[in-house]
Amino acid sequence: MRSLFLVVLLSAAALFDVSLAVAGDLYRVTTIRAAPGQWIELKALIESQGEAGARSKSGRLIPYRMRHSQGAQWDFMLLQPLSTLQEYFDDKTQALESPFRDAVAALADFEEDWFVRGPEHEVLAEAYPDAGMFLIEMFRARAGMKADLYESRVRENRILEAIDIPANFVFAGQIGADWDVMTIGFYRDFAHYGSAGGDVSEARREAAARAEGMTGMDDLSPSLRELLTQHSDTLASSMN
Repeated sequence: MRSLFLVVLLSAAALFDVSLAVAGDLYRVTTIRAAPGQWIELKALIESQGEAGARSKSGRLIPYRMRHSQGAQWDFMLLQPLSTLQEYFDDKTQALESPFRDAVAALADFEEDWFVRGPEHEVLAEAYPDAGMFLIEMFRARAGMKADLYESRVRENRILEAIDIPANFVFAGQIGADWDVMTIGFYRDFAHYGSAGGDVSEARREAAARAEGMTGMDDLSPSLRELLTQHSDTLASSMN
């Protein structure tokens, strides 16, 4: 049954061109909102899995996790590294995955899933332990502008790096929820997020933007919004 589901899923993706053809490793992204009175139990369940990014004794890959601070309506985000969709939807893998996912569903009023391609698993694994705060941005592109939207996030990363602000990890939607691109900025804490790039001169900021074809830093937001139908910002913190 799961194999049939995967065939249908992949066929739909090809038919309707819902994915962005970009290189990168595969992840499952899950956003969850706890049912009333279940937030503490759901948080404990997520944290009880073990070390994020590691393999459990059963061989299951434990998702990275992030706790909502302000922004979107979800409470928790799970970011689970995968090898391939075929392997993930294999009966053996799902037998390992289902107990945790079923337990989450019993405590949640809302779940949204999508599969994305993003940074190499090893790169994310190296960055995650030192991060205490995350800036998560999710974007829905206008018709025919998915590739332009993705490239705009890559281009903005070059600007950020030029003005001493950490570049964001960029993820491209493949299958699932109605989002097209996601970026996650990793910061040590909220103070690091608030102060990053604060010592950079105005002239250097403007030069960095112009080097990427912008008229200046003030052009970043309007040029992005021309590509979007929806945009969600969330500040999140790390979990045990």
